[in-house]
Amino acid sequence: MRIRPEKVAHLMRREVAEILQQKLRDPRVSAMRHELGPRLGLREVPEVRFVHDDSLERGARVEDLLKRLHDGRPVEDEEPE
Repeated sequence: MRIRPEKVAHLMRREVAEILQQKLRDPRVSAMRHELGPRLGLREVPEVRFVHDDSLERGARVEDLLKRLHDGRPVEDEEPE
């Protein structure tokens, strides 16, 4: 029986979160794939990539801009990156 990629991705996210929360003491440890294989019942574990999510920072910036507008304070232009 073949497991769909979406289901594997979901299971991997769940297990990686549990491993990071409960088992790893050093976040630089790259042995996580050895832990994932038996947990997921897979012979080959797909590559695990961590991507920075800056949505909280962007949301806070939007909230600050809206508050400034509501309070009648000036809104500074951002410097282009």
